[in-house]
Amino acid sequence: MTNNDKRNLRLGLFVTLGLIIFTAAIYYIGSRQNLFGGNTRVVAVFENVGGLQVGNIVRFSGINIGTVDGIRIVSDSTVQVSMLIDNKVSVYIKKDSEATIGSEGLMGNKLVTISSGSASAPSIEDDDQLATFQGADIDEVINLMRETGENAKIIMANLAEISEDIKTGRGTLGKLISDTIMVDKFDEIMFTIQRSGNNAARITNDIAAISSEIKSGEGTLGKLIMDPEMMQTVTKILDSLQYTSSRSANVMQNLETFSGKLNNQEGVLGKVLTDTAFAENVEATMIKAQNAADGVEKATSKLNSSWLFNIFTGRDKSKKD
Repeated sequence: MTNNDKRNLRLGLFVTLGLIIFTAAIYYIGSRQNLFGGNTRVVAVFENVGGLQVGNIVRFSGINIGTVDGIRIVSDSTVQVSMLIDNKVSVYIKKDSEATIGSEGLMGNKLVTISSGSASAPSIEDDDQLATFQGADIDEVINLMRETGENAKIIMANLAEISEDIKTGRGTLGKLISDTIMVDKFDEIMFTIQRSGNNAARITNDIAAISSEIKSGEGTLGKLIMDPEMMQTVTKILDSLQYTSSRSANVMQNLETFSGKLNNQEGVLGKVLTDTAFAENVEATMIKAQNAADGVEKATSKLNSSWLFNIFTGRDKSKKD
């Protein structure tokens, strides 16, 4: 075999091997993209696809069942994802199934995961729209974990400072732990609080006992609250007091009216008490009446000693007192 034949043989083998590899790659990619089988196209609308790309896997119950066929922005807050689902599996996906975006592992590629719907629901058909569930974004989770780690670092540093202060006796807590005087004061405070609690417990028990006695109708207050006859008696007393207070109010009103009339010189008594001229006239009249009485007494005495009166009356002077 000449060198030219050997060269042609090697070239043929290389071309044949290349064709085999190319065919295998086409078959592999086609199987991954579901190019050689029947597919059902469904769509789902998300607020954020989180880096999902065309060609990524669609997974159902942990099994790869299709690929992402297209991604289209619908509005400023929604993105439509089109998926090709193998017909062999689409019969198990129901119309009420939900689609969510996840990832392969912690840092793997994005994928669409479809949950199983209810058994009574019908299977999906071409151009059906699945409900979506916005899952946690791995980037947000990582950022949150980073922030949590930073906060934990700060907290640990603060705890280290606090523990050092406590150890050296700085601050209230440090003094409370290491200072014996502070500990004694704390014990005194706790004893006082305990004693106050005991007193409060005794007072509560006394109040409970008093309330029980009142409820059972014992004692004056219990009878006053629980005894119907006592309540009737109290009601009668209150009615009597109300009547007495009403009468007293009337008497006071009459006294007020009477005193007002006296003050205004109405009636004889008012004039006697307040009118000076009337009082002087009354006094003069009394003086005149006294003088008249004295004159009558003198005239009667003279008449009694008169001889003419004795002649008419037949009295003897010798018998005169």
